[in-house]
Amino acid sequence: MRRGPVRQLHRACRRHGCGRGRVALVASTYGFRRVIGIEISEVLHRDAHENLRVTNIHPRCNIELMRTDAARFDIPDDATVMYLYKPFGATTTEKVFQRIGESMHRRPREIWILAYNASLLIERACTVLRAELVRRRNTIYPTIPWAGLRVSPYQYLLGTSAEQ
Repeated sequence: MRRGPVRQLHRACRRHGCGRGRVALVASTYGFRRVIGIEISEVLHRDAHENLRVTNIHPRCNIELMRTDAARFDIPDDATVMYLYKPFGATTTEKVFQRIGESMHRRPREIWILAYNASLLIERACTVLRAELVRRRNTIYPTIPWAGLRVSPYQYLLGTSAEQ
């Protein structure tokens, strides 16, 4: 993660499905101004808060853990990195990408999407957000890829204006 978007983008990292908060904690040591973890499960959200309280990791930024549905969450206009681990189904993915697009219209900027188990996500990000697949790598499971996608404000906004 250090060689990719994190070196370039030091605004906010948004983590969908933050689970027990481990990735949010680690991301907080990478130089972001803030890290936002989104989790719909009450149990996992509570565990994430507890893990944040008892951890030996010393966050270098504010960590916000929110219990909400990712499809209904408004993307902050300073979010520049999205991390998705085992993302949602097609409907929720589509809604999350629509939210990213709304945020891009309000404040154009480059956004990176880092994802595990990303097959559906790659196709939808390239179509809906006009994302560029920068890197795809298989995990130890050949059918489950990691992916790094870059959403350029120019490609996205140019594409949306051409459709209207």
